[in-house]
Amino acid sequence: MKFLGLLVVLCARPLLCQEQVRLAGGKAPGEGRVEIYHDGRWGTVCDDGWDIRDAKVVCRSLGQPNATYAIQGAFFGRGSGKIWLDDVHCRGTESSLSQCSHRSWGFHNCGHGEDASVVCGEPSIVKINITDLSGVITSPGYPQYMRRANYEWTLRPPVPNTLVLISFKEFDLRRHDRGKSKVTIEDSNHVQLFQSENANFGQFAVRMSNSPGTLRFYSSFSRLNGGGKGFRLNYLFIGQGFCKADWNVTVTAGISTVNISWPPPSASSQNDTSYSYLVLYNSTNTGVQSFTKLKNLTSITIDNQFQSDNFSIQVVAFDMRNHSINSCPKIFRKTQAGVRLAGGKAPGEGRVEVYHNGQWGTVCDDAWGFNNAKVVCRSLNLPITDVLSFRLARFGLGVGRIWLDNVGCTGSEPSLYQCRHNGWGVQNCGHSEDASVVCGNPR
Repeated sequence: MKFLGLLVVLCARPLLCQEQVRLAGGKAPGEGRVEIYHDGRWGTVCDDGWDIRDAKVVCRSLGQPNATYAIQGAFFGRGSGKIWLDDVHCRGTESSLSQCSHRSWGFHNCGHGEDASVVCGEPSIVKINITDLSGVITSPGYPQYMRRANYEWTLRPPVPNTLVLISFKEFDLRRHDRGKSKVTIEDSNHVQLFQSENANFGQFAVRMSNSPGTLRFYSSFSRLNGGGKGFRLNYLFIGQGFCKADWNVTVTAGISTVNISWPPPSASSQNDTSYSYLVLYNSTNTGVQSFTKLKNLTSITIDNQFQSDNFSIQVVAFDMRNHSINSCPKIFRKTQAGVRLAGGKAPGEGRVEVYHNGQWGTVCDDAWGFNNAKVVCRSLNLPITDVLSFRLARFGLGVGRIWLDNVGCTGSEPSLYQCRHNGWGVQNCGHSEDASVVCGNPR
């Protein structure tokens, strides 16, 4: 029920009767739930009619910069105790809420789910000078979610071939209203390197192949309420990266997964623990990269999430002993290493066919057995329990090329492409010897 009554002006002589005001629940100075002290107790302000003019008065009374947002709906959490003010109406020029019209003290029709909040001013610039272009710099504010940020990274010297990576653990700028939530990254010449508005990503990174000298990262929100969580800016990764010609990064792409493997960049043992790795991957028609950070591991299997036929993968090795970077980007085709099952009457069964050199072909059944079938099923993200292997074209004769013969898997490989075989197209078989599998044989 709407409260009936007259609007009153609290104080004709404000210097004698201004009330104390504070902000509570915010994660940074100048933001929070508005609370006002009256009659010996702190209480909140109801958001009925709450707007930017009211917020300006609150910020001015606290000596804060001009208000940026007037927020409704207990954005910074619900208060407790008294709700002192309701239907506050300021012109925006007052020096205190005490000079604004409102219902009488303690008269309201609200709950604490309607507590009013403010954000005063834009965040000050956090300036970070970086002189060592090798390493991982954790972002100020991480791991908290942020909505307001203004960072400036100065990289000295701006060395050519320096890899610069700004990584986000999470990025959620979704809106449920008509407002705008925007994040921008630009260089010292105000050239825009990245911008995203009202978007939602998981973990991803923005990558630049040369140091731009100065990077500025900032956010802007038309309103803070009615949207996603914000963003968690994780770290800035920098390093002068060169790709050693003899460093072999192997990519095996199946239908549902992609396996990436590599040796340590140096000639040291396979168990070298002095390296940390970043694995970056994205389709080549987008500037957004997903990433995985690894330590002491030399392989990773990821979901085949690529939307484009062409995709790039880059493994970055960071040598923690001498702070050097080895960085090798590669472009692959999604169909470069596909596996499929054909001729079956149910999912997970059929003749094994592999894609190579632009065309599909079959696998000869010489030496075909359980371990080979297990690898096929795993690469297709199908069950690997109760796997059956079949010879002699159990699911019909294939056509075209017979690509593989004498395949010998140990059973632990992520794909047939990592198993021993005679070589592509080297075989002495006919299609009556096509190999087949059943994945997850029903009991």
